[in-house]
Amino acid sequence: MCTSCHGWQYHASNALEIEQFDLLLAASSLPNRRLDARSAGKARLLSCWWPFSASWMAACPTTAQLTLTDAELACAMRLRLGLAVVFDGPDPHGHGRLTDNLGRHLNARHTVLIVAWRQVFAEAGGRVSDRNIERMLRNTHVPGREDDQRRLDQMVPRLKADRGLPLFCDFTTLPPLSRNGATRGGGGKRRQLSRSAGDWP
Repeated sequence: MCTSCHGWQYHASNALEIEQFDLLLAASSLPNRRLDARSAGKARLLSCWWPFSASWMAACPTTAQLTLTDAELACAMRLRLGLAVVFDGPDPHGHGRLTDNLGRHLNARHTVLIVAWRQVFAEAGGRVSDRNIERMLRNTHVPGREDDQRRLDQMVPRLKADRGLPLFCDFTTLPPLSRNGATRGGGGKRRQLSRSAGDWP
């Protein structure tokens, strides 16, 4: 959306919001006062600041794919606010459970992510199969090497975007913090992109 489409109230409140967010980032890094200092709180806040990162909170639960149980919603909100998720053991914030694959946690989260995107593509008018079929990129019409090991989670043809070309999708979920609670790189880049996206509705 262009800047001229917003009134002065939007621009005034947006400037105040960015100022308060910068103060919150600085406070989360204390006692380190460097602007580029890394901290778990900053990584979490920058992840929450990404455009459309809160869209899941405004989704109408019209289907099973868009519905959260009370426990799932409470867990998601606690992770977003930096509150403890579990109350026993050495990992109260659940960083290890989010990033390791013990008990195939990552596989389960990956499957949920695929189901959610299937719903998005179906509502957008794409031709989505009843069940997900993974395929290798070398087995599509795109020319490639015989030993290419790149895998596609989903292929969506007949979507009314980019002249109807099929979308080749590989879904990845990456928490802002590692299993030991340390920050991951790229937070500054996300922050820079989010500033340039200030005109998004």
